[in-house]
Amino acid sequence: MTLEEQRKMLGADGDIERDCEDIARKAAQLILDRTENTPSIADMLGEESEFKDEERQEIEKAIALEREVEINGDPYKMCELADWIEVCTFFEDDEEKCRLMLHWYAEAALGGAPAGMSAIGRAFDGWYGDAELFDSEDDEDDDEFLIQDDLIGSACELAAAKRGDSYGLLQWFSYYLGWNLEKPCEKNFDKAMDCLVQLVERSRVVNAGRIRRDIWAYQGARKLEDLVKKAPPQNEWDDCEYPYIFGLCHEKGWVLEKDLEKALAYYRMAAGFGHERSKSAAKRVQEEVAERR
Repeated sequence: MTLEEQRKMLGADGDIERDCEDIARKAAQLILDRTENTPSIADMLGEESEFKDEERQEIEKAIALEREVEINGDPYKMCELADWIEVCTFFEDDEEKCRLMLHWYAEAALGGAPAGMSAIGRAFDGWYGDAELFDSEDDEDDDEFLIQDDLIGSACELAAAKRGDSYGLLQWFSYYLGWNLEKPCEKNFDKAMDCLVQLVERSRVVNAGRIRRDIWAYQGARKLEDLVKKAPPQNEWDDCEYPYIFGLCHEKGWVLEKDLEKALAYYRMAAGFGHERSKSAAKRVQEEVAERR
């Protein structure tokens, strides 16, 4: 299978922003097909006797979770199981461990879990070489291996981002700003900021303890802080981007102090560059300022 054939099979030879959910589903199915005979946790670890009591208890919990998701098909529990497999150090066979992890991420993705979709994206990006499912080169006579492909990976990550997944949002924030070498989309500042705002809001939820685990969410606040701290002097601003970012930060109280007057001034500056979103933001903040007077 060649790269072009793989993209055509997954529907990634067209508009990946429009078709990302379908691409993610097909990509997950390809991985699932290639991991269906992977031994279970129970088969790999269940009969081992050299584990300590606390290790044995942890393994038994994982085996119970594995049996639970086999019965009820909960995609979010599947992600929880795959997360455990990913960090577990009890497996002796790295290939089988990685294949089992991807098996459950693929099942989760097909069940609609965004974390499963983003994991499938990372797999196509080349994160999980231990699974030995991917080749980095085309081979039209070999259908055993999939081909690493950043385009398919980014489509899976976008499908995840549209469902609120932090890793997908982080990746597409960078894509929409044009920061990555891979170019899955045209630069779009407004879409980039949509991703960043969702990340920052999610990081606040995580910090408040309302979400148990999300290792990517905190990156949103860090990215926003970097944008503010590394901004050039105002006399060098030649488009809407930095004034909009500063307006947003002052309006929300993110990175900078909450100050609606300053937010209004920055939004007006950005609106002066013809930025429609800043025009709407300036009107909204102006009305709020007027109500407070």
